[in-house]
Parts: sequence; C-alpha cells; structure tokens
Amino acid sequence: MRRKTGKAVIQQALIKFGKYANDCRDTFDFLGFTHLNGVSRKGWYKLVHITSNKKLKVKIQVAKKWLMDNIQLPIKQLIKTLNTKLVSHYRYYGITDNIRRLEKFKRIIERQLFCTLRRRGQKHKISIEKFSTMLKYNPIPNPKIHVLLW
Repeated sequence: MRRKTGKAVIQQALIKFGKYANDCRDTFDFLGFTHLNGVSRKGWYKLVHITSNKKLKVKIQVAKKWLMDNIQLPIKQLIKTLNTKLVSHYRYYGITDNIRRLEKFKRIIERQLFCTLRRRGQKHKISIEKFSTMLKYNPIPNPKIHVLLW
C-alpha cells in the first residue's frame, strides 16, 4: 500500500501477527526488541520479545569502546562502573523470553573485559586464572528478568 504525503512516498506493509497468523514467521523491530510470533510450553499463542540483533551489536560496540577509553582506571572502579551499566541494560531488556540474549551479552562483555585487562600490561599479562579470581572479589552481576509479561 502506497500513500503520498507531499513529496515523500511512504511504504506501508501489513505484518501478519496474532493467534491466526497461520505460522507466519514475520518479525518486526521496535524499541530495541524484535517481536515475533511464538508458542508457550502449553501450546498457546504468545508474542515473544527478544533483543534486536542490531541493538545488541551496537550495545556491544559501545561497551567495547567504553572499556578501551577507560582502560587506565583501577580495576575495582572499572568493574564497579561496568556493573552499573550492565544492570541498567538488564533492567531495560530484562523481560520475559529474553534471558538467553541477556546471558549472551554478559558473556561477550566478560570476554571483552578480559581482553581489555590483558592489554594493560606488556610484560605481565593477566591470565585467565587471575581474571577468574578477580571476578570472585569483584563479581559481574548475572542477568535477571525484571518484567514478567505473561
């Protein structure tokens, strides 16, 4: 369906969504989430919301840049500030059916933190054992579902 408004032509498309979409695999992105048709464990229709791939990639790039810009901070302060950023990410994207994407984000950020800390030293690079010991004393929060939609 095309509609003219002034000089611009706007394309509109209808996406089949809902209970009677006949197994339609259409998705759409809105507010950082990808919305898609799904089925609950009991076999009922439900709308599934997961973090958009595009937003996830952007968030990872922003976190990587932030870590590289703040590489000189003391480790305790670096992890404390990173935890604040992670918790705010978990609170926004922590909705029903999105726990896997949150865990994926946490794993990627942990790996990026390890790579960033390894870059700090030229002679004495941090080992994975030392990094895991460091995380025992300065833990990174686990993702949590903050909003139950169903």
